Amino acid sequence: MKLNAVGKPYGANYDPNYRLKHVTSTAHLRFTYARIKFVGEPERSDIWRLHPERKLPKSKPQVKPKRKPKRTPEEMTAAAAILEWKQTARKTEFRARVAGGGYYVATPFFHLWDVGFRKRKSRERQQLGFAPTLDEAKAIAEADNARLVNEGAP
Repeated sequence: MKLNAVGKPYGANYDPNYRLKHVTSTAHLRFTYARIKFVGEPERSDIWRLHPERKLPKSKPQVKPKRKPKRTPEEMTAAAAILEWKQTARKTEFRARVAGGGYYVATPFFHLWDVGFRKRKSRERQQLGFAPTLDEAKAIAEADNARLVNEGAP
């Protein structure tokens, strides 16, 4: 009869010839200590985690799009006279870009449409007014756009 470390006999289910069916790994102990060198291990520069990243195959060089030529003042006034309204995907609002920079915004506000103008690099929004329908909101923006075009014309 074999005795365990305490000096008592092993239980009935003890089998001294039992072996695990898989080899246990100590990798989970090593990965947590990336900078500690275990006894008998090679230097850390040989380990895959500290190697420089694997180089990916080079992709095709991207061609930069050609810049559009600058518009003449006549083209800008013609483009500024007509606003193209587009609905934004994330918000319930309609926007129209202005040729000189900036855009008009029509957003629903309770039972009305709020019309505003935002300059190109400004976060401030100039409120132009409220309208009961979207068509009237667009008319307010187009009237303000015509005023800006007339002021900017020589």
